[in-house]
Amino acid sequence: MTGTDEHVTDAELLGFDRSRLADGDRVDFEAQLAEFGDRYRDHLMIAEWISGWQSRLEDQHVTDEAYRSALREVAAHLRQGDFLPGRAYYTPYGDRP
Repeated sequence: MTGTDEHVTDAELLGFDRSRLADGDRVDFEAQLAEFGDRYRDHLMIAEWISGWQSRLEDQHVTDEAYRSALREVAAHLRQGDFLPGRAYYTPYGDRP
């Protein structure tokens, strides 16, 4: 996936390695996409961008494993839908003081 005007298919967005996600075996990714549509697509695109960033750090031989691990974790939470309404890390915009 690139930052061009090319359209990305849902199959491409869902083509990540689910085995590396903490809850990858319990999440129905296709159902999340059906329920949340473009909101979840946005999360998947952000996760893909973060994964690309993490890969570039590896290519540049960045040695701080904790930093690379943090990027992988953020991408995993986005892919798992943890920031979608009713999920683990969601905070509704209207509920802020």
